[in-house]
Amino acid sequence: MSFSDSTHAASWVYTAEKLQQLRQDCHNQSTKSLSSPDSSLTLDEQYTLRRYYEFLIQDVCSRYNLPDKCQATAIVYFKRFYLFFSVMDYEPRILMLTAIYLACKVEECHLDVDEFCKRMKIEDSQEVLSQELTVLQALKFHLKVFHAFRPLHGFILDLDSKGFQETQKIWREAHEKIRTMLTTDIPLIYTPSVIALAALSVSESVDNSLKEYIANVTASLPQQREMIDQIVQSISA
Repeated sequence: MSFSDSTHAASWVYTAEKLQQLRQDCHNQSTKSLSSPDSSLTLDEQYTLRRYYEFLIQDVCSRYNLPDKCQATAIVYFKRFYLFFSVMDYEPRILMLTAIYLACKVEECHLDVDEFCKRMKIEDSQEVLSQELTVLQALKFHLKVFHAFRPLHGFILDLDSKGFQETQKIWREAHEKIRTMLTTDIPLIYTPSVIALAALSVSESVDNSLKEYIANVTASLPQQREMIDQIVQSISA
Protein backbone atom coordinates (compact mmCIF):
# COMPACT_ATOMS: atom_id res chain seq x y z
CA MET A 1 0.00 0.00 0.00
CA SER A 2 1.29 3.47 -0.89
CA PHE A 3 1.06 6.42 1.48
CA SER A 4 -1.47 8.21 -0.74
CA ASP A 5 -3.87 5.23 -0.47
CA SER A 6 -3.48 4.80 3.29
CA THR A 7 -5.64 5.72 6.27
CA HIS A 8 -2.62 7.73 7.44
CA ALA A 9 -2.98 10.06 4.46
CA ALA A 10 -6.78 10.10 4.56
CA SER A 11 -7.34 10.64 8.28
CA TRP A 12 -4.18 11.65 10.14
CA VAL A 13 -2.59 14.62 8.34
CA TYR A 14 -3.65 17.93 9.86
CA THR A 15 -2.91 21.63 9.64
CA ALA A 16 -1.29 23.32 12.62
CA GLU A 17 -4.54 25.23 13.14
CA LYS A 18 -6.59 22.02 13.23
CA LEU A 19 -4.23 20.48 15.80
CA GLN A 20 -4.61 23.55 17.99
CA GLN A 21 -8.39 23.35 17.70
CA LEU A 22 -8.49 19.63 18.55
CA ARG A 23 -6.33 20.15 21.61
CA GLN A 24 -8.35 23.14 22.77
CA ASP A 25 -11.60 21.21 22.38
CA CYS A 26 -10.11 18.25 24.24
CA HIS A 27 -8.88 20.53 27.02
CA ASN A 28 -12.27 22.20 27.37
CA GLN A 29 -14.06 18.86 27.57
CA SER A 30 -11.61 17.45 30.09
CA THR A 31 -11.78 20.56 32.29
CA LYS A 32 -15.57 20.28 32.47
CA SER A 33 -15.29 16.84 34.04
CA LEU A 34 -12.97 17.99 36.84
CA SER A 35 -14.41 18.61 40.27
CA SER A 36 -12.18 21.67 40.50
CA PRO A 37 -11.54 23.16 37.01
CA ASP A 38 -9.04 25.62 38.49
CA SER A 39 -6.71 22.67 39.18
CA SER A 40 -6.51 21.67 35.50
CA LEU A 41 -3.25 21.76 33.58
CA THR A 42 -2.85 24.49 30.99
CA LEU A 43 -2.41 23.60 27.32
CA ASP A 44 1.26 24.53 27.57
CA GLU A 45 1.72 22.30 30.63
CA GLN A 46 0.05 19.41 28.82
CA TYR A 47 2.27 19.95 25.78
CA THR A 48 5.38 19.87 27.99
CA LEU A 49 4.20 16.67 29.67
CA ARG A 50 3.41 14.96 26.35
CA ARG A 51 6.82 15.84 24.96
CA TYR A 52 8.50 14.50 28.08
CA TYR A 53 6.86 11.12 27.51
CA GLU A 54 7.65 11.20 23.79
CA PHE A 55 11.31 11.60 24.65
CA LEU A 56 10.87 8.82 27.18
CA ILE A 57 9.43 6.54 24.47
CA GLN A 58 12.60 7.11 22.47
CA ASP A 59 14.74 6.35 25.50
CA VAL A 60 12.84 3.17 26.40
CA CYS A 61 12.88 1.90 22.81
CA SER A 62 16.61 2.59 22.54
CA ARG A 63 17.29 0.69 25.78
CA TYR A 64 15.34 -2.27 24.40
CA ASN A 65 17.15 -2.01 21.05
CA LEU A 66 13.81 -1.75 19.26
CA PRO A 67 14.02 -0.73 15.60
CA ASP A 68 13.24 2.79 14.45
CA LYS A 69 9.86 1.80 13.05
CA CYS A 70 8.67 0.60 16.47
CA GLN A 71 9.86 3.74 18.19
CA ALA A 72 8.34 6.03 15.56
CA THR A 73 5.01 4.16 15.47
CA ALA A 74 4.75 4.26 19.26
CA ILE A 75 5.31 8.01 19.32
CA VAL A 76 2.74 8.61 16.59
CA TYR A 77 0.18 6.42 18.40
CA PHE A 78 0.84 8.42 21.58
CA LYS A 79 0.44 11.72 19.71
CA ARG A 80 -2.78 10.67 17.98
CA PHE A 81 -4.32 9.40 21.22
CA TYR A 82 -3.78 12.70 22.97
CA LEU A 83 -5.49 14.64 20.20
CA PHE A 84 -8.75 13.30 21.57
CA PHE A 85 -7.96 12.78 25.24
CA SER A 86 -6.15 14.87 27.79
CA VAL A 87 -3.26 13.77 29.98
CA MET A 88 -5.71 14.57 32.79
CA ASP A 89 -8.02 11.82 31.48
CA TYR A 90 -5.48 9.02 30.98
CA GLU A 91 -2.15 8.65 32.74
CA PRO A 92 0.55 9.19 30.10
CA ARG A 93 3.01 6.84 31.78
CA ILE A 94 0.70 3.87 31.21
CA LEU A 95 -0.40 5.08 27.77
CA MET A 96 3.26 5.40 26.77
CA LEU A 97 3.87 1.74 27.60
CA THR A 98 0.66 0.65 25.87
CA ALA A 99 1.69 2.59 22.76
CA ILE A 100 5.10 0.88 22.74
CA TYR A 101 3.57 -2.56 23.24
CA LEU A 102 0.96 -2.01 20.49
CA ALA A 103 3.58 -0.60 18.10
CA CYS A 104 5.74 -3.69 18.61
CA LYS A 105 2.80 -5.95 17.79
CA VAL A 106 1.93 -3.99 14.65
CA GLU A 107 5.54 -3.71 13.47
CA GLU A 108 6.18 -7.40 14.30
CA CYS A 109 8.86 -6.79 16.90
CA HIS A 110 8.79 -9.28 19.76
CA LEU A 111 8.24 -7.77 23.19
CA ASP A 112 7.40 -9.89 26.23
CA VAL A 113 4.83 -7.69 27.96
CA ASP A 114 5.29 -9.25 31.41
CA GLU A 115 9.07 -8.82 31.35
CA PHE A 116 8.67 -5.36 29.81
CA CYS A 117 6.31 -4.21 32.58
CA LYS A 118 8.54 -5.72 35.25
CA ARG A 119 11.53 -3.75 33.99
CA MET A 120 9.37 -0.61 33.80
CA LYS A 121 8.35 -1.17 37.45
CA ILE A 122 4.71 -1.93 36.63
CA GLU A 123 3.55 -4.63 39.05
CA ASP A 124 0.68 -5.94 36.92
CA SER A 125 0.96 -6.05 33.11
CA GLN A 126 -2.84 -5.75 32.97
CA GLU A 127 -2.41 -2.06 33.68
CA VAL A 128 -0.85 -1.78 30.23
CA LEU A 129 -2.92 -4.41 28.45
CA SER A 130 -6.22 -3.01 29.74
CA GLN A 131 -5.61 0.22 27.84
CA GLU A 132 -4.98 -1.48 24.50
CA LEU A 133 -8.59 -1.37 23.32
CA THR A 134 -8.93 2.25 24.46
CA VAL A 135 -5.91 3.19 22.34
CA LEU A 136 -7.16 1.17 19.37
CA GLN A 137 -10.52 2.91 19.50
CA ALA A 138 -8.90 6.35 19.70
CA LEU A 139 -6.79 5.42 16.67
CA LYS A 140 -9.97 4.29 14.85
CA PHE A 141 -8.13 0.98 14.40
CA HIS A 142 -5.91 2.72 11.81
CA LEU A 143 -2.65 1.04 12.73
CA LYS A 144 -0.42 1.42 9.67
CA VAL A 145 1.86 4.42 10.11
CA PHE A 146 4.20 5.68 7.40
CA HIS A 147 7.47 7.21 8.51
CA ALA A 148 10.15 9.35 6.89
CA PHE A 149 12.86 6.71 7.38
CA ARG A 150 11.71 4.76 4.33
CA PRO A 151 11.67 7.65 1.80
CA LEU A 152 15.00 8.80 3.27
CA HIS A 153 16.45 5.39 2.37
CA GLY A 154 15.11 5.79 -1.16
CA PHE A 155 16.67 9.24 -1.54
CA ILE A 156 20.02 7.93 -0.27
CA LEU A 157 19.95 5.11 -2.85
CA ASP A 158 19.21 7.71 -5.52
CA LEU A 159 22.12 9.86 -4.32
CA ASP A 160 24.37 6.78 -4.50
CA SER A 161 23.30 6.12 -8.07
CA LYS A 162 24.11 9.73 -9.01
CA GLY A 163 27.64 9.48 -7.63
CA PHE A 164 27.25 11.53 -4.46
CA GLN A 165 30.01 11.06 -1.89
CA GLU A 166 29.67 10.15 1.80
CA THR A 167 26.02 9.19 1.45
CA GLN A 168 26.16 7.08 4.61
CA LYS A 169 27.24 10.16 6.55
CA ILE A 170 24.37 12.12 4.99
CA TRP A 171 22.00 9.29 5.90
CA ARG A 172 23.12 9.21 9.54
CA GLU A 173 22.73 12.97 9.91
CA ALA A 174 19.31 13.09 8.22
CA HIS A 175 18.18 10.03 10.18
CA GLU A 176 18.96 11.81 13.44
CA LYS A 177 17.05 14.90 12.25
CA ILE A 178 13.98 12.71 11.63
CA ARG A 179 14.25 11.26 15.14
CA THR A 180 14.33 14.82 16.51
CA MET A 181 11.25 15.78 14.47
CA LEU A 182 9.30 12.85 15.93
CA THR A 183 8.89 14.74 19.22
CA THR A 184 7.30 17.74 17.46
CA ASP A 185 4.01 18.14 15.58
CA ILE A 186 5.79 17.61 12.25
CA PRO A 187 4.67 13.93 11.85
CA LEU A 188 1.04 15.06 12.27
CA ILE A 189 1.25 17.82 9.65
CA TYR A 190 3.58 16.72 6.84
CA THR A 191 3.95 13.66 4.63
CA PRO A 192 6.89 11.26 5.14
CA SER A 193 8.62 12.20 1.87
CA VAL A 194 8.49 15.91 2.71
CA ILE A 195 9.90 15.21 6.18
CA ALA A 196 12.72 13.12 4.66
CA LEU A 197 13.65 15.89 2.22
CA ALA A 198 13.57 18.46 5.01
CA ALA A 199 15.89 16.24 7.06
CA LEU A 200 18.30 16.06 4.13
CA SER A 201 18.21 19.81 3.69
CA VAL A 202 19.22 20.48 7.31
CA SER A 203 21.83 17.71 7.60
CA GLU A 204 25.31 18.92 8.53
CA SER A 205 26.70 17.61 5.22
CA VAL A 206 24.34 19.63 3.03
CA ASP A 207 26.21 21.46 0.26
CA ASN A 208 25.28 23.12 -3.02
CA SER A 209 25.06 19.81 -4.90
CA LEU A 210 22.68 18.34 -2.30
CA LYS A 211 20.63 21.53 -2.32
CA GLU A 212 20.42 21.28 -6.11
CA TYR A 213 19.31 17.64 -5.84
CA ILE A 214 16.50 18.59 -3.45
CA ALA A 215 15.51 21.48 -5.73
CA ASN A 216 15.31 19.10 -8.70
CA VAL A 217 13.21 16.58 -6.76
CA THR A 218 10.72 19.28 -5.81
CA ALA A 219 10.88 21.27 -9.08
CA SER A 220 7.44 20.17 -10.27
CA LEU A 221 5.94 20.37 -6.77
CA PRO A 222 6.26 23.97 -5.49
CA GLN A 223 3.90 23.23 -2.59
CA GLN A 224 6.29 20.51 -1.43
CA ARG A 225 9.16 22.99 -1.51
CA GLU A 226 7.12 25.38 0.59
CA MET A 227 6.39 22.64 3.14
CA ILE A 228 10.10 21.78 3.39
CA ASP A 229 10.86 25.42 4.10
CA GLN A 230 8.18 25.46 6.79
CA ILE A 231 9.72 22.44 8.51
CA VAL A 232 13.23 23.90 8.32
CA GLN A 233 11.98 27.14 9.78
CA SER A 234 10.10 25.40 12.60
CA ILE A 235 13.04 23.26 13.74
CA SER A 236 15.46 26.17 13.44
CA ALA A 237 13.34 28.50 15.57
